[in-house]
Amino acid sequence: MATARFGHTATLLANNTVLLTGGNDGAGAISQAELWDGAFTGAGSLTTARENHTATLLLSGKVLLVGGLNGGSPIVSAELYDPATGAFTVVGAMATARQRHAAVLLNDGTVAMIGGQGTGAPLSGADIFNASTNTFAAAPGSMAGPRDGLTANLLASGKVFVAGGVDATGNPVAGAEILDPAAGTFSLSGLLATARTQHTATLLQSGNVLLVRGLVQTASTASAELLDPQDGLSPSSPTPPSPHPWEPCAPRPASPPPPPSRPTCSTSG
Repeated sequence: MATARFGHTATLLANNTVLLTGGNDGAGAISQAELWDGAFTGAGSLTTARENHTATLLLSGKVLLVGGLNGGSPIVSAELYDPATGAFTVVGAMATARQRHAAVLLNDGTVAMIGGQGTGAPLSGADIFNASTNTFAAAPGSMAGPRDGLTANLLASGKVFVAGGVDATGNPVAGAEILDPAAGTFSLSGLLATARTQHTATLLQSGNVLLVRGLVQTASTASAELLDPQDGLSPSSPTPPSPHPWEPCAPRPASPPPPPSRPTCSTSG
């Protein structure tokens, strides 16, 4: 890349190029964007320098950039990138400044921004972006507790599965919740086997969600969990069922030694 960065976003566009935006170059948040299509080229600048933000590909093919960190504080602003023109334009602001939040494209084309770190504390609420009006509105409901560094997955039902994160005391969260976009409310879904944050969450074709690694208190964890969000987080065993995917994989036991060879009898004529 032309600019070193971390805390940036990378979004695959409809034309099979990748848009990289913002991040931190070691001195603070940056506004530079780049495109990759086998090589990196400059793609202009965001309207606002930001890191720890989210980038969501909309149904229109545009990319929505929301929130993040600028100057040490979370921000409320958002902008759209249009691949057809290569331009970034400002859209409406969120009701609440946030960074390290989760962003999910919903089935109706709206985008839910969930949780994250606000000004001095994690958040329990959500903002919904309306792509038709380019405006935000606060969701009527809130999670049972605040969390940032969480994950969110859109389920086949159209609801959103939210897992993990860090609470207001700095401790990893074991609780999981379901966002119902139609009602704009959250409901408890169950408890993870391991409270974790900064993990990954992957929706599988089976409808289960695979949570992998992350941080537990101040240390990383090697554990993983395979959960069924539609069934109260019941662990779901793949085939074959061992080792259980929601527990750290144990090393295979050593194979037993082969039986001693039978002595060969020789006969003399």
